[in-house]
Parts: sequence; C-alpha cells; structure tokens
Amino acid sequence: MNIYGPQEGSFLMVVNGKQEQKEEFVINVKAEVEEDFSKLTPEDRRNAPILDVATAVNMGTIAKGKVGKRTIELTNVGFNALKIRKVMANGTELRALANKTEIKNGKSAQLKIEVLPAEDLKPGNYSRQIVLITNDPAKPKVNVTVNWTIE
Repeated sequence: MNIYGPQEGSFLMVVNGKQEQKEEFVINVKAEVEEDFSKLTPEDRRNAPILDVATAVNMGTIAKGKVGKRTIELTNVGFNALKIRKVMANGTELRALANKTEIKNGKSAQLKIEVLPAEDLKPGNYSRQIVLITNDPAKPKVNVTVNWTIE
C-alpha cells in the first residue's frame, strides 16, 4: 500500500457507546502524507538521492481520438538509491507510469506519459500536471507540466 501523497477516508462517530449510521455522524478526512526528513544528519543529506527530471513536457499536436505518447527520463544524480514513492497524473485524459520504483545512483528510469483519446476534448491547448513523490529530501514532490494541443 502506497501511503504517500493525498489520502482520504471517512469514519462514523460513536455517540453514547452506539455507532451512528446517519450522514451527520460521518467525519470525512483528507490528508497529505509526506516523508519526514527532519532527522537526517548532514552526512545523510550529502549522500541523499537527487532527482533530475524535465519539469515541462510538450506532447505536441495530437489528432482528436488518438493517443499521444512520450517518454522522459528520471535520473538519480545523488548517491543513495532514489525511491519513486508515487506518480500521480491530474485529469482523466493523462496517464503516467514509471518503469522502476527504485533508481540507483547515476542510473535512470523511464516515465511513460500518455494523453488518452478523449472524444470530449475540444480542439485547443491543454496543460496538466504529473506529480512525482520521491525520497529526495531537497525536492520530495516534483511537478511535471504536460502540454499538448488537440487538432
């Protein structure tokens, strides 16, 4: 189970020893789970993984109803292994998947980005975000902006 990033859930209140099944007794909770880097020593920080990635990707022009594909590199320019905790794409028409969840120092992984065929996308310019959550203490959360045009 991947606990990093946005999480949400709900629970029912217990009143006078009885669990209430009414909607007004439901408590919805949303949280952002982040890694705690506060206890890293200076040496830990010097040896930390460092993510190197393009923060903007232009998918170009995509014909309506077609899939746009692009692959970018995720490189660890730090020392310890870089762990990809989570990859999230905002929007139903965007998908992103890393081919590895751990990248050794000096090595790279591939992030496959797809713009899915969405018939309801009108011709025009689009921009969405991919969020990468890693164990890089300097940049644990990186946004990659993905732009494209539907013709």
